[in-house]
Order: sequence, then structure tokens, then C-alpha cells
Amino acid sequence: MHIPVIMKWDPKTKETQCITLREETYTTPFGTFIVPKGFVSDGASMPRFFWRFIGHPFAMDYLREAVLHDYFYRTQHIRRKLADKIFFNLLKNHLPFRSRLIYWSLRLFGWIAWNENKKKEKHL
Repeated sequence: MHIPVIMKWDPKTKETQCITLREETYTTPFGTFIVPKGFVSDGASMPRFFWRFIGHPFAMDYLREAVLHDYFYRTQHIRRKLADKIFFNLLKNHLPFRSRLIYWSLRLFGWIAWNENKKKEKHL
């Protein structure tokens, strides 16, 4: 299932962003989660090198799940390990091989983004 978003270039950060056009509800084995309308995501952010193995950060075959994962990392309402597990769980049926690559990449390197978001929250 696709997620309705609008893509926008942010001249301040020099990055592409996708902005949700409606509230999006996710039902998972770990609970139901809602990403609000207007949430800004950077898709499945990863180093450009990994694009050849995993795909473009805004690939529609996992953008919906990436938006939820970004929401978890920004709000930190749940633990990082659970956020990664939910992301993997949502991907594993339709992207069996890539979901494992994504999951282990997150487990190894996701702490960087998690800690950056934690620092941002302290400064707000």
C-alpha cells in the first residue's frame, strides 16, 4: 500500500523531504500507531553506497514503512530496538531479502540518527 506524500526540496538542509498528506494509521503485531498529517520524513535515509543493494530512499515499495520508522526515531515514544523490529516486521513479507539488510543496517548504524534526534529534542 502506498502513502500519499508530497516531495519537497529543503534549501536549508539541502535534502529532499516527503511530507505526509494525511494522517496514516499503521496496524502492527506490536500495536497501532498513527503518523500525523504534515509529518516530514527523509524516507529510508542511508548512505548513497547502499542504494544499489537496498534501493532509493524514497522507493515506494518501502516508503510507507520508512515514514513510520522516521516518526519513531523523531518522537522516540518507543525504544529504538522496537522501532527497528516493527520496521522489519512490516517489510519482511514483501521484501524478504532487503528487509534483513535494512534491519541489520539499522541495528548497526541507527544509533547515530537516534542520538541526533535525542539531541534535537533537548534543544527545543
